[in-house]
Amino acid sequence: GYDAEWVSLPACAAGAPFTRVRMFIVASPSSANGRRFGGVSKCDGVPQQTSPLRLEWQQRHADRLALADQRALDRWAQLLGRPAPDPLEYGVNGQPRLTAVFEEWLMGLPLGHVTGVPELARQQQIKALGNGVVPQQAALAVRTMLAEKVAA
Repeated sequence: GYDAEWVSLPACAAGAPFTRVRMFIVASPSSANGRRFGGVSKCDGVPQQTSPLRLEWQQRHADRLALADQRALDRWAQLLGRPAPDPLEYGVNGQPRLTAVFEEWLMGLPLGHVTGVPELARQQQIKALGNGVVPQQAALAVRTMLAEKVAA
């Protein structure tokens, strides 16, 4: 059998401008003691999950939230070493929609990592990016689990 060790971290713990919580699990032969390492539940300056009460509060304080969102985006741009691309484009129906290049940037991926694949349509790119993990978040999860293992 196997034991598992895990940590649950939001992407913003690694500097991303959004929460997107992911669980990272490492399994080892059952001779090791499995344990949960915990994680970070929220991040400063990054919008959290929306409840009806939170949504109402956000609507009343939209100007302050926009500033917090912009600070989170600016911090991410600094961490990545490149500015954010345009977040919106106009679709075939003339309505604004999220650009895949912006989503790719939000995920901390190199330009063209997903959007440079000619076989993927925009919808497939957005789906792949939405199901992905921020690499910096995964690296932080590994560092967290290793630090806990060394300390034990």
